[in-house]
Amino acid sequence: NPLHRYAMGRESEHLWQLGRHEEAIDALFGRVSPVSTENLRRWESWFERLSRALGPTHLLTLKARTQVAHWTGEAGDLRRALGLFAPLLEFQQQLLGASHRDTLHTRNDIAHWTGQMDDEAGALRLFKALLKDQKRALGVDDRDTLYTRNNVAHWTGEAGDWIKALNLFQKLLKDQERALPTEHPDILHTRNNIAHWTGRTGDGKNALRLFRALLKDQGRVLRVDDPEMLLTRNNIAHWEGRTGNAAEAMRLFQELLKDDERILGPDHRLTLLARSEIAYWTAGPPPEYPCGGSDNIWKALELWRQLLGDQERILGSRHPDTRLTRERMEQWQERLNVFARMQESQLG
Repeated sequence: NPLHRYAMGRESEHLWQLGRHEEAIDALFGRVSPVSTENLRRWESWFERLSRALGPTHLLTLKARTQVAHWTGEAGDLRRALGLFAPLLEFQQQLLGASHRDTLHTRNDIAHWTGQMDDEAGALRLFKALLKDQKRALGVDDRDTLYTRNNVAHWTGEAGDWIKALNLFQKLLKDQERALPTEHPDILHTRNNIAHWTGRTGDGKNALRLFRALLKDQGRVLRVDDPEMLLTRNNIAHWEGRTGNAAEAMRLFQELLKDDERILGPDHRLTLLARSEIAYWTAGPPPEYPCGGSDNIWKALELWRQLLGDQERILGSRHPDTRLTRERMEQWQERLNVFARMQESQLG
C-alpha cells in the first residue's frame, strides 16, 4: 500500500515538524519494519535527534536509547546490545530510581539478552531477582510482574528443568485468570507456553491438542491475520510432524507460508520460520523423529541456502535463527557426505 509505505518513512517526521514530539515517537513504535537492521538505523537516527533537541535525560531520549539497544540485539549483535543496556540501566537508576517501571524494563532486557547469549542460568538468576523487586514495587498482580513470572518459567525450562517450567506456567495461568480479564492476550500467551512445554516434556499429542484448542479460542478474540494466530498455526504444524504426520506438517506449513507472505510480508520473522520448517520437512526429520517425510536433501539444502541469504540480510549473520539455518545445512550436508562414503565403500 503506497500510503502505508509513505507513512512508514515520513509520518514521524511530519509529527515532529508540527511539534508533536510524543506522537512522533509513538508513530515509530507503531510502524515497525520486519527488517531488524532498518529499525536499528531508524532508532539510531532518532536517538541522535532527540539527544540534540531534548537532551540526554529526556524520557523520549531514553526511550530511543532503549530501542537502539533492543534492535542492536534483534539485528544479531547480542554482546553489543548487552553493552548498551548496562550503562543505560545505571543512568536510569540515577535519574528515575531503582523502582521506576522503565528501570525495571531495562533489567528485563538485560536478563533477556543474557539468556539469548546462551547463559540460561544467568538469565534465570536475573529474572528471579527482578521478580522479587517487581513484587515489592509494582505488586504481585501487576502485568509486568506476571510477565516476569512467565520469563522465570521459560528460563527454568531452558536451563534444563522442563517439568518445573511446565508447573510454573500452570501456576501462572491460574493467577492470570484471577487477575486479568478472560481470554486476555497474556492468558493466551501462557496457554501457548503450556502447550509448548507439554511437548518438550515428551507429550507431543497432548501439546497438539492444547495448540488446537488455543487456536480455536484465539479465533474468538483475535483477528484472523493476527501474528499470534499465525504462530499458533506454526506450532500446530510443528507438532503434527513430530507426532508422526510429516505429510500433514508439510501441507500446513505450505498453507501457512502463503498467509504469512500475504499478511506479514516476505521479510517477517514468522515468514522466514515457515520457510525454515518447509526446508526441514523437505529433507526429512532426523533419526530422533522417525516420522517419514521426503529424503530430497539436495532440494532442502537449496531452500536453506536461499533462506540463509534472506536471514543474513533481514536478521543479521549472528542472529540465532540464522545460526540455526547454518547448523541444519551443515548437519544435512554431513549426512550426504556419509551416504556418499557408504556408496563408495560398497562400490569399492
